[in-house]
Amino acid sequence: MKYKNSKENKAHKAPALTPPKPANYKGDLDRMRQKAAELSGSGDSTGLVMADALIRGMRDIGYKNTAFALFELVDNAIQAGAQKVSIELASMKGGQEVTDIAVADDGHGMPREWLRYSIRWGGTHRDRLEDRTGFGRYGYGMKSSCISYGRSLQVFSKTEDANDWSETYLDLDQIAAGGFRDTKGNLVAPEPQTGKMPEWVLKTIHARFESLDHGTVVVVSKIDLDRLTYGKVQKLKDFLLQQLGITYRNFLRTVDIYVGDTKVDPIDPLFITKGFKFCDEDDDRAEALPPLVLDVKTADKKEIAGQVLARFSYMPPTFRRVPEDKQKPDARGAKQNARFKVRKEHNGIIVLRAGRQIDVVTAKCPWFGFQNNDRYIGVEVDFDPVLDEEFHITTSKQQVVLSDRMWDILEVNGVKDAINELRARWSKDNKTFSKTVEDDRKVGADKLRPSEEAMKLAEKYCPAPAETVTQQQVKAGEKNLQDEAKKTAKETGIPVETVKKQYELEAQGRPYKVVFDDVPGGVFYRIQQFGGQKRLFINRAHRFYTELYAHEYTSSHARYGLEALLFVLGTGELTSKKEIQLFYQTESGRWSSMLHAALSRLSEWDGAEDAEQAGQDLTEAVAGAAAAHA
Repeated sequence: MKYKNSKENKAHKAPALTPPKPANYKGDLDRMRQKAAELSGSGDSTGLVMADALIRGMRDIGYKNTAFALFELVDNAIQAGAQKVSIELASMKGGQEVTDIAVADDGHGMPREWLRYSIRWGGTHRDRLEDRTGFGRYGYGMKSSCISYGRSLQVFSKTEDANDWSETYLDLDQIAAGGFRDTKGNLVAPEPQTGKMPEWVLKTIHARFESLDHGTVVVVSKIDLDRLTYGKVQKLKDFLLQQLGITYRNFLRTVDIYVGDTKVDPIDPLFITKGFKFCDEDDDRAEALPPLVLDVKTADKKEIAGQVLARFSYMPPTFRRVPEDKQKPDARGAKQNARFKVRKEHNGIIVLRAGRQIDVVTAKCPWFGFQNNDRYIGVEVDFDPVLDEEFHITTSKQQVVLSDRMWDILEVNGVKDAINELRARWSKDNKTFSKTVEDDRKVGADKLRPSEEAMKLAEKYCPAPAETVTQQQVKAGEKNLQDEAKKTAKETGIPVETVKKQYELEAQGRPYKVVFDDVPGGVFYRIQQFGGQKRLFINRAHRFYTELYAHEYTSSHARYGLEALLFVLGTGELTSKKEIQLFYQTESGRWSSMLHAALSRLSEWDGAEDAEQAGQDLTEAVAGAAAAHA
């Protein structure tokens, strides 16, 4: 892609991201103690809020789902320097419905004198304008998030220099009954006491942490099931694992997050970070495009205020389909894989703040509306916290509203053009894919392709390979077949031996088979022996596929001819000695690079000159024929 006025990261790697830990944990604790002393000296030591009506209003602050509410506690844990965070879901003995939720971390904790202020709305020791090192700066998150789905909240915390855990709590039922009030009738935070955690919490902490000598544990009880995204333990657990994996994907290298006994795996919604969940769901791969690093200047344009990193990815038309439905001509009739839900929820511009995902901007994009097909285009914008005013994050950290100036900056630097370019590419690739699938449909899914039939008939004219090569080929084919059978069995639940027999039966009548995959940066073709079947893999992510094999001017006959040519090359590789096979495998990479470059240049040719010359030749031929006839 081509960009304007921007720094393109040549290595295609995003800057390293680290959790926003305070530079000095002791300094953070000292700030809590200092702030508590200031509030105590001003006579503002225990007031919760102006009225209990505000608490009821905070219950309806409007978290998008339970995951967004729990993110507030995870943010606090990471900001406190936690290396492990555990979310525990409790239910009645033998039951399936959630009764309690606990979030424990091994961060630096809070001193006892600060604990009562931690449950007060607006209770924060950080200056919201000066401190940009962390996630939260307003002092609303923990309380509002917890009471959004439960009516009772307990906070336990301990610092390294404390002898015991301290505890404070909120209970909405007690507040409604007249509790939590001083002699003047004001709502107040209770004085912290030495804490005693519920037995079930102690058991889970013991199971998750080797030792927990410091940190914070928040327990929410009296759960309102109708306020949870899912009321059943397993469904809520599965939901949280995916949401946490997406939101904190850039922090899971240094912070372990658990939901019950399951560790959260990172998920990149652009599917271009190797090793992250769903990136290698099947043979289709998302393609990483060059990222952008944008310098954002101050309003007076005299100096750089901060940076924005933009990432892009491209996904082929079959990216979200299950393997057995990759070649269906009608997408509406195809089953979707696990990537589908992630892309459905991230169809827009994904916005992150210092590596932590905040929102997906769709409807408020001034450039255009995002359509269903845009799910194949990944766009992510990650900004420095110093640019908060340009992104206007809401207090609950669920939404961003980009300033007009920021939209202009992104457009001038080519983000809008990049999206349009990716849209055009997908539209072209989808038409090409539909055309080739239609050709396959005419042949019939269960019938041999003309190239496969031709190779089957031509095989008898080929000299037999040496016996040692044949043994080598059979051994490799058996291993590939066994590996493929195990993979398919895991995906479908069908026994391995049953799957293996199905493949062996297919190979008897179909010794040659064409298969398509998507491997960005890979060779344009490769061949493998699967039992008695030779499989030709054609890479749809290579220009060979888009600019030659499936080009709009390439006839079906030419396409089958190309398949036959590659089958011949591949068969030569499979029936050669090991050193010759190594030559093929080494050279195929060079061939692919050269072919990519050549076809890239060829794609710029529009055929106008040839068409003009052909027209002149035809005119001259007609004139000559007319003269001869006269």
